[in-house]
Amino acid sequence: MAKRALALLLLAGCCGAEPQPPDANAPSGDPDLQKVCDALSSPRTLRVRFRGQWPNAVAQMPRTVSGLLLLGDGARAKISMTVATAFGRPTTFDAVSDGSRLWRSPNVESRKFNPGAAGLRVELLYMLSWHGLGWAFPHGTHPSTIGEGYVVLDMVPKPPDTSPSRLDPPDGALGVISHACPNVDYRIRLSFDAASHQLRKRELIGDKGRVWYVETYEIEANPGLSDGEFKIPQ
Repeated sequence: MAKRALALLLLAGCCGAEPQPPDANAPSGDPDLQKVCDALSSPRTLRVRFRGQWPNAVAQMPRTVSGLLLLGDGARAKISMTVATAFGRPTTFDAVSDGSRLWRSPNVESRKFNPGAAGLRVELLYMLSWHGLGWAFPHGTHPSTIGEGYVVLDMVPKPPDTSPSRLDPPDGALGVISHACPNVDYRIRLSFDAASHQLRKRELIGDKGRVWYVETYEIEANPGLSDGEFKIPQ
């Protein structure tokens, strides 16, 4: 909990913070990681389309995910996400807050995801900024199984790589950061637009360096979002 609290403070503090002089002893990836955080937390509103894939999925494990995330003014937030198994069977998970009320679809309620009306936006922005959406919503970052009974333990790095953040070789026009993540055992490989520092792709690195989950993003900063987009279903 302490690491998660510190990460939330960093996320909240990167909006409007005065730039600090570089620290010669800081890990090489930290300045760019902070700029990626700023690019997500500074806009008043965000529209994010995301897609994810589990490369090693079998049977009833999830194979793909697609979703839409809206972060509005104040505490307004919405996520709609569809997960398909390796056989193509889709399941949709939804949650929305109009700023004063929180609504969740029954399959989200059953997973005990309940950040409250004021907390949904904070929780979703944390996921977007640090470890991704498709594999953590709505069951959290430490599921015991994936799909119908497939145990996660064999995918967790042994031991976890908690070394400092670093810049990896670029991927074409994209910069790449490798970093540990608070509250998550997996190493994160994050790709971002080198000019704008906008998030483009995130990979979770599992045991023996295997890519466990990949998520890509199309992000629109400060779109005009109507009240109707955060309407609570009747």
